[in-house]
Amino acid sequence: MLLSIVLMSACGGGTVNDNSTAEKLAQTVLSAIKENDPDRLSDKYFTNASNLKEHYKTLLELDADTDRQLERMIENLMDMPVHIEDVRKRFSQKGLSDWSDVEFSKINFEDVSRNNVKVYSRTMVEFTNGEFGGVIGIGEMTETEDGWKLTTAPRYSQYGRNF
Repeated sequence: MLLSIVLMSACGGGTVNDNSTAEKLAQTVLSAIKENDPDRLSDKYFTNASNLKEHYKTLLELDADTDRQLERMIENLMDMPVHIEDVRKRFSQKGLSDWSDVEFSKINFEDVSRNNVKVYSRTMVEFTNGEFGGVIGIGEMTETEDGWKLTTAPRYSQYGRNF
């Protein structure tokens, strides 16, 4: 089931650095990209495969192939500054170079939780920028003891007028 949550907050376009909920993590990702601050996300994704494996062992059947997939996920996440730079570059190519008026709009996701592990997949962060709008894909995120964490890096999805 695809869910969409619209958050109306006083800090719609302000700086957010919070992963207490999936929505706050989505806002934090947008803030990090908007302000070109990949360090803001440094504690909001898994940094080693063993922690990720430990977290996912109740969700997945861990075999050799899964182990390799989790290792690749971690390698990909460790390049977060490159991913943030790439997202900004892709939006710039579509006409978004001034991020000052960008405001969080909503988060869409598919809840794929099971075995008491909360996981949102196909996660998309929508934002507005005047009469334009855009979408940043953040793929998958999961709830941990330390709040929500990214398991995939952000990526450009779309940007256009009258979004």
